[in-house]
Amino acid sequence: MLNDTGVTRYVNGNDFDAQGAPNDLPGQDAEFGADTDSPNYLDGYAGFSFTKLDVSGNHLPHTATAWSCVLDNRTGIVWENKGDAITDIPSSLSEAEFKALVNDAWRASRNPSSKDYVPYPYYHWHQNWQAKNYLYTWYSKDRTNDGGSAGGASLEFQNRNAPVHDKAQCAFPTTDNAGYVKVTSCSTDDYIRAANELAVCGYKDWRLPSIEELRSIANYENSQTLLDTDYFYNYEGGAPIWSGTPSSNGEGTAWCMDSSNGQAKLCHKQSNSASIRLARGGKQ
Repeated sequence: MLNDTGVTRYVNGNDFDAQGAPNDLPGQDAEFGADTDSPNYLDGYAGFSFTKLDVSGNHLPHTATAWSCVLDNRTGIVWENKGDAITDIPSSLSEAEFKALVNDAWRASRNPSSKDYVPYPYYHWHQNWQAKNYLYTWYSKDRTNDGGSAGGASLEFQNRNAPVHDKAQCAFPTTDNAGYVKVTSCSTDDYIRAANELAVCGYKDWRLPSIEELRSIANYENSQTLLDTDYFYNYEGGAPIWSGTPSSNGEGTAWCMDSSNGQAKLCHKQSNSASIRLARGGKQ
């Protein structure tokens, strides 16, 4: 089961934002589906219906100002919410310079009794590992659904104790953090592993959504924001969003969604870094 498109306006030959259906241009999107039959703007735009969930998966009122996941009441899919953007990971350093930056800071923070002790200054990179602007390559160990190629896990961490990558702008919890998960790279596979080991919103069956599922939460009427920010408040924007659907005609690509217009397109598994919004569940 998929959502309606969010389109409630009509084209009448002169206006692309008409309120009523023109007799001479029948059969438009706005005439059909839940957006027309059962719009309820308390829990989402037009025919969309969402419920906010707390860190343990409990339902919250639509007025809640803090939540961790979103349940799509129509499809039964639960979506992760993203964290605030992390904008201070340097991106202009060479690989050696960034490695030295992290390694030196990590070593200086290991011995509090040393005269050279300095607290590790970059914990916020790691603790906010679900940051909306972090990017990943597509990688899957499931050979039955990889389109003929596992993809790329090339954005490997230089320091496994403090996993962060400057080019991907991605990080995971450090080894001295309660949320530490053993990961090696900024890949979709490692991100899924972290979400499941940490039981985000109480669930351990997180996955990449199919391209159809991903497009089902897009509101194609809103030209400013593709996702409903009343529920998906940290909408990533900018970078495409990975789906778990590999291309059937190109081993090196998988389907992703353009975050500006909701169009499905192919992204290169190894050279494209894209954002992630994990899903779980769904009505059968």
